[in-house]
Amino acid sequence: MLVAPPWQRVRKGSVLTMKLRGEVTDQLTTCFSSGLSLPQICENFDKAAYDPRISGIYLHIEPLSCGWGKVGEIRRHIVDFKKSGKFIVGYMPVGGEKEYYLASACAELYAPPSAYVALYGLTIQQTFLRGVLEKVGVQPEVQRIGRYKTAGDQLARRSMSNEVREMLAALLDNIYGNWLDTVSSKHGKKKEETEEFINSGVYEVERLKEEGWITDPTV
Repeated sequence: MLVAPPWQRVRKGSVLTMKLRGEVTDQLTTCFSSGLSLPQICENFDKAAYDPRISGIYLHIEPLSCGWGKVGEIRRHIVDFKKSGKFIVGYMPVGGEKEYYLASACAELYAPPSAYVALYGLTIQQTFLRGVLEKVGVQPEVQRIGRYKTAGDQLARRSMSNEVREMLAALLDNIYGNWLDTVSSKHGKKKEETEEFINSGVYEVERLKEEGWITDPTV
């Protein structure tokens, strides 16, 4: 930075702009690759917290295509960044449970009047190929070792087994329960109150502002 031209230097009081959307990989990205990298995202939060030239972060959040583990890791770094005393403002034009889970960690969260916020709960889907394989004359041979060893189900079955349904339901209940606990704690409400609010079908920005889920700039 000592030899960088003036227009490339970071001035004191600068605001770091970060845009989160799409796929988030586990690998470090280079100038020849595209997409977001989880290690680099986390590193940016850590550097911004200790860099005296950075006064805060503007976080633009759009639909994400990554697992809940990565979402949780990014949220943890947002929470850690706030401990530095610097501000972090979120902006979410479109989002669901994952996006709001991240955005709710920001000190302030804004959304345009046209924002689409879909908090409908969690779903999971599986694709089964047995019918397709039969049509092309392929007979899969899958040896099942135990009830919950379901790696071959995609080839051997036409629909979800009871064992798979049980496992996925337990997984979704755990993720959704953690989501409710985190969001409820953020808004100082009981878990039951948050769940009732979500079940009422929330998608209007004005209602989210009234309930304190999104920052109201007029207040």
